[in-house]
Order: sequence, then structure tokens, then C-alpha cells
Amino acid sequence: MRSDPGHIVQVFLNGLSPDDYCLISDSDSGGGIPAAVLPYIFEPFYTTKAEGSKGTGLGLSTAYGIVHQSGGAIHAGSEPGLGTTMTVYLPANSGQTEALMPATVLSMASGTETILVAEDDETVLRLVSTSLSSSGFRVLQANNGEDAVDLLHAQGPAGVDVLITDVVMPGISGPILAARAAELLPRLKVLFMSGYTEDVIRNYGISRENVAFIQKPFAPSELVRKLRQLIDPERKPMTRKAR
Repeated sequence: MRSDPGHIVQVFLNGLSPDDYCLISDSDSGGGIPAAVLPYIFEPFYTTKAEGSKGTGLGLSTAYGIVHQSGGAIHAGSEPGLGTTMTVYLPANSGQTEALMPATVLSMASGTETILVAEDDETVLRLVSTSLSSSGFRVLQANNGEDAVDLLHAQGPAGVDVLITDVVMPGISGPILAARAAELLPRLKVLFMSGYTEDVIRNYGISRENVAFIQKPFAPSELVRKLRQLIDPERKPMTRKAR
């Protein structure tokens, strides 16, 4: 595999305005992708793996969502027997970098509440759970919506304070899980997360303006602050003066 992250090019791709973009290209020498499959590789849950194999077909669709959410584009070129090339275009930095530290900085949030995390990607589930546990929260993990419903039943009415769920999951999606959770625990707070673009999550009945939502990828501190704001909406965050 070879990677070429250093080139800045002027591109005119569908959906992108003419501008300077950073081009990242990776190629392999594998068997390639059949022409009949290539148009569908970025679709959620599309996979050519045999039934029962590990994987849900969300890897490329998540990458697609993250790249487009950043104002870029991703393109796949392949020919059977000659390998595959993935090309990512991301907006080039103008050279002026905004300050990373605002005038006031939110103090590190924490908590002791019980949080149920429903996420089908094992890596994301582990990272989210570790971030919350490190901040003092009690964390319950579910790899899918069905397991999350079972955990809600097992914990009882006072057993879970917040449900954090991915929007797009195989089987029971995040919005359906939230609806079932509301039947069991009417006061349960829900935080949705997704790496997909706005148009995709709207197909699942989710609007970021109307629900508590966090966009993947996110920093652990951002997740904990978002969660703290959801639990205590009236609580004013502590600040300290920047040096």
C-alpha cells in the first residue's frame, strides 16, 4: 500500500466548489472490486462478506460520512486483478490557524450516573465506554439495539440515567431503540451519535436541531461535556481564565 498525503490540488468534483484541496491517496495490489459492486461500496450495511462473517458493512460508509461532513469528497477506483485506489479530498488549510484554546476553558466534567451505550462498532463502543468510565460514570455496554433493550429491562426503572446510542445500527436502529426505551423509562435521557451526514440521519427521523446529538468523530472531553449538559441543563459550567 502506498500513501501520498502531501499534495495540494485544484479539483472540480461533483458536489465540491473549485478550491484547493489536500489529496490523500492509498492503493493496494489486491484482487480489485468488481464493476457491479463498486457503485454500492459506500452504502450503509452493504457488504460482500458471507453471512455470519465479522463486519457490518459500515466502515466505508462511515468514512464517507466523515469526509463529506468535513467538506471533502472520497473516490474509489478499482479494476479486478489490478487493485484498488481510494482518494480523499479535504479542504486545504489557508495557513491561518484559529486558536485552539478559547479565552475561557470548561473544567473537566465528570459524573457518577449510569450510562447505557449502544454501538455496533466494537472499537467505538470500547472508546466511548472507557472515556465515560474514566470520568466516573457507571457504564453498561450493548453491541446492538436488542441487547440494549434487554439491559434496560434487567436494570429496572431506576437503573439507567442516560442512553447513548448510535443512529445507524443493524436490526434495531438508534431512533427505534430510543422509542422502546421511552416506553420502559419515560424520563430516560437520550444522546444520539453518528458519523453520517445530515441527510442520512434525517432518513432515520433524526434532526440534530431537535435531539441531543454528537457528531463522530469526537474527543472524549467533548462527549463528557455533552453528556453533563444533557443531565444537568441548568448547571453552569465552571470556567478558568486562560493564561
